[in-house]
Amino acid sequence: MKINNVIFKTIYFIDSVPHSLAIGVVNENLFFEIPIEKGFRINTFLDKNTYNKICKILGITFDQDNPFSSKKFFDEIHKQIPTSVSLNNVPKSSDIAPFKNDVEEADKIYFCG
Repeated sequence: MKINNVIFKTIYFIDSVPHSLAIGVVNENLFFEIPIEKGFRINTFLDKNTYNKICKILGITFDQDNPFSSKKFFDEIHKQIPTSVSLNNVPKSSDIAPFKNDVEEADKIYFCG
């Protein structure tokens, strides 16, 4: 999915409790997960560090008349969520590894796990 010409990758993890939505930015050092509550609801609050990184990556500067909010960010993601999925479209470790930097030997090219 694209927002302001920035490519975001999202992966919905149904096999964890609670479910979670992983969000990573291609070619940037940003990855975070959001817990999914019952009824597919999320808390749109982002910690200050993540919020600031998203603003920087998207090239957003402070505008008092049109402030950026994390709710607007998640609304944009929501608009781009597919309405159907394929059972064959299961993420592999190699889909997730480029976004996670908290793994052992994160500088290695391949992740086997």
